[in-house]
Amino acid sequence: MQSIETANALPKSYAPRLEQTRRRRILIKLFLICAGTGVGLSLSELAMCALHIGHTNTVIRYNDRLLKLKPHIRFMNYLENRNLVETNNLGFHDRERDTTNSNYRILFLGDSFLEGRQVPTEKLFTMRLEKKFVEGGQKIETINGGVPGTGTPYQYVLWKDFFAPNIKFDRLVLCFNLGNDLRDYSVMANTLYEAAYRVKQSLAEGAGESGGAGPPEKESIARPWADSAQGTIALVKKWKAEVAAQNLPFDLVIIERPGKLYNKFESDFIAQLQATCVEDGIDCLRLKLSSDPFESYSFDGIGLGHFNERGHELAADELYEYFKSRHPEIFKPGAQTTNGN
Repeated sequence: MQSIETANALPKSYAPRLEQTRRRRILIKLFLICAGTGVGLSLSELAMCALHIGHTNTVIRYNDRLLKLKPHIRFMNYLENRNLVETNNLGFHDRERDTTNSNYRILFLGDSFLEGRQVPTEKLFTMRLEKKFVEGGQKIETINGGVPGTGTPYQYVLWKDFFAPNIKFDRLVLCFNLGNDLRDYSVMANTLYEAAYRVKQSLAEGAGESGGAGPPEKESIARPWADSAQGTIALVKKWKAEVAAQNLPFDLVIIERPGKLYNKFESDFIAQLQATCVEDGIDCLRLKLSSDPFESYSFDGIGLGHFNERGHELAADELYEYFKSRHPEIFKPGAQTTNGN
């Protein structure tokens, strides 16, 4: 009969070794998890950078007064048209610019229509215009100072605080767009103004017939528009006087809204702005572009937006002819040596 052998007792040091082995395995697993997460995040970051996905902090505050894009950044624009936007050494959608040189330099200021983040840099109307000048043998630069969502007050400060102290230029062109430049002054930033006014007018007529008290008078509705127009005109006059004191030519370019649809106040303001240009000696160009807005403006399936590549091309053509006919002196040899701020 075989005897049953009992197992030998485990040594006292076995339990601590077992615990150490377990801890080591847990630490190795935690390390592998952290390392895998880190590698995954790094690969995701590289992929996002390569595909230009996501958003980063692209804005700086200049002199505590101006919000503008940082120099030498890249980001993808997805609105209206997918396009990789790259800023230059000044923080604008433009090619690299010297602070000063011997060329005749035209500074353009405006909003998103001028900035043109819907198209590549080389397709901007400022770049196309500069190319036309160069091909014609002129040493003329056209500098893009467009900042989206801004109006005349911002552009005035941008000229005075940023460009005038830092960049040499010989001519200033203000690109005026009613979408920002007039409404930014007004408390009536309401794109449905026309429909709202018609409703109020019908209510007023109904109240008049019934003998009741109607809504506010037409004058109270028009007052914000009048204040906005007066403020804008006053600033344009002030700006013109200041640049004239510096012997700096000043031009104004009116950029049409897609479809050229304006309410009565806006139409009256355009006429007033053009009259002011005549009175104050400001050369003014109202861009015509194409009779078909779908040819000149981008379309996202819902509405018309900013200039497409064709719109920038047409704008450059009109501006070139404008400068050639209205300011032939800049085409003469030696024009690049004139004034400069």
